[in-house]
Amino acid sequence: MLQAQIPRQATLKCSAAKVDVTYSGEPQFKPIEGTLLSYATNTSFDVIRVGDLYYTCFQGAWFVSSTPKGPWKLTDSVPSELYTIPPSSPLYHTTYIQVYSSSADDVVFGFTAGFLMGFVTASVLMYGTGWYYPHMSP
Repeated sequence: MLQAQIPRQATLKCSAAKVDVTYSGEPQFKPIEGTLLSYATNTSFDVIRVGDLYYTCFQGAWFVSSTPKGPWKLTDSVPSELYTIPPSSPLYHTTYIQVYSSSADDVVFGFTAGFLMGFVTASVLMYGTGWYYPHMSP
């Protein structure tokens, strides 16, 4: 249970970190209930629209783009609105990823067990939120 609360951290080089988001057809977005955010429903990637920008979480790191198809670049900050995603959303696990520090060359990301769907409740490590998430990929 203690290990579930200790962040796993990694330092990524801005010049080397890459992601290529693919969709089944043109990107389609659905609102995230209780927020002003929306998420892509026809991709296996976690893509979230925040205003005029798009964020994707890939392997525990955040990337940003001005279009849903990219190009994507590693980001050293994310909007606080991303942390308001409720447990009822299939993107809730992304709220467990944090940017810990950054420089001109690299970014330090970290995540706790919630990113892998492990949650501490009643002094027990449980897997899953109890919500049903329909299959999101095409």
